[in-house]
Amino acid sequence: MVLSINMQAWSPGPYVPYAMLTKMDMTGLIVNVEPMRFPIPSHVAGKQGLSINFRKSCLAGVKVEEDKLKQLARLGGCSVSALPFKYLGIPLGADPRRISTWEPVIEKFKAKLVGWKSRTLSFVGRVVLINSVLLMLSLFYMSIFHVPKAVVSKIDKIIRGFLWGYDGNKNRLPRVNWGRLCCPKKKGGAGIINLKAKNMVLLAKSGWRFVTERGALWRSVISHKYGSGDLPWLVSLGDIKKASITWREIVNTLSSECTTKWISGESFRWVVGDGKSLLFWEDVWFGESALRSRYPRIYRLVLRKYITVCDMISAGEWQNLDTTALFERQLLVRELTTIRIIKREVDDVSFNSSVVDRIVWVHETDGLFKVKKLTELLLSDGYFEDVCSFNFDKIWSLKVPPKVKYFLWMLKLNRVPTKVFLFNRGIKLSDAQRLCP
Repeated sequence: MVLSINMQAWSPGPYVPYAMLTKMDMTGLIVNVEPMRFPIPSHVAGKQGLSINFRKSCLAGVKVEEDKLKQLARLGGCSVSALPFKYLGIPLGADPRRISTWEPVIEKFKAKLVGWKSRTLSFVGRVVLINSVLLMLSLFYMSIFHVPKAVVSKIDKIIRGFLWGYDGNKNRLPRVNWGRLCCPKKKGGAGIINLKAKNMVLLAKSGWRFVTERGALWRSVISHKYGSGDLPWLVSLGDIKKASITWREIVNTLSSECTTKWISGESFRWVVGDGKSLLFWEDVWFGESALRSRYPRIYRLVLRKYITVCDMISAGEWQNLDTTALFERQLLVRELTTIRIIKREVDDVSFNSSVVDRIVWVHETDGLFKVKKLTELLLSDGYFEDVCSFNFDKIWSLKVPPKVKYFLWMLKLNRVPTKVFLFNRGIKLSDAQRLCP
């Protein structure tokens, strides 16, 4: 357990309970250090059924005097630490933009993908091991931090050397383009995890959580700190230099060109229930787009742009079309006609007060946001690698050993090391190798 203490004045905002210490989120934690408000661990342990291990606990100060920090550490019975340090394997307080921050991850890749394993495993076994190592070591980090390009290049180099094998100090001949290897199998690739794409998708998942977890504490903290953006699923950074590095990279990922096509305001649809979670003007809760997009001139005049559907339709002003209480000025005749059209459309929507509203992602059949699906969409969109039109499912669906499938896959891509293939790569065959087809 790690406490981060801020000695500055506490501004009004969401209250963070002590129990949240056992479930740290990426937003961190700020604890008021006034003596009368410092939580009593035994009281919390009794109510929550949790026991704190003070030997593993520490206090780290952010702009805190050392004497006060030591005093609080004695009060809590834990040790004093300083930034940066690790929490659950994640470096807290370190700059994720520096390559040195990622050196432990790179070293773990080197340790897991050693040369002797490459020599003893088949190509299929190497692919399986690579993906298992990537899932085990990298996803935990990539779901929080943006991985620098230099780090991605180093890890990819390690993976490529392990995949094609080592010959002394040199890597063996790579037979398939790296971009092709990282494509999904049904798109002509080998299904190796693309670090760049996976990092973007895991960061973009925070956008999905920001939409669906509207009552969550971490969302309230971020909204209070950064304010509301132009869309309800994205927050405004204001002065980007003052934003935290972690959240800044998440927002940059959500607003990047390659992800906005698949995870934007129009990519979400609401299944209407009681209307208490739906934003009347901002959300897509009936029709093909939000009311703010369909009626921009009316939206500019709205006083309460983030009013919920339940509050809007239950208001007497809406039922009686009292536009003076809903808009900034008296509406013109054509604008009032538009409002009547909107009201008729809203009246046709069925509400169920016993069912809560539910959001769905339009790019998945069951409506749930999936990391695997968004990764496939990014890769198949041609952003990372062009794919051919052949239906590779015919190969991967065969009921044959995996080794045969990968051979047929390379055969289709003309990557089997035949005499013609080796000649085109500038490799001369010896007399003993003349029988090569």
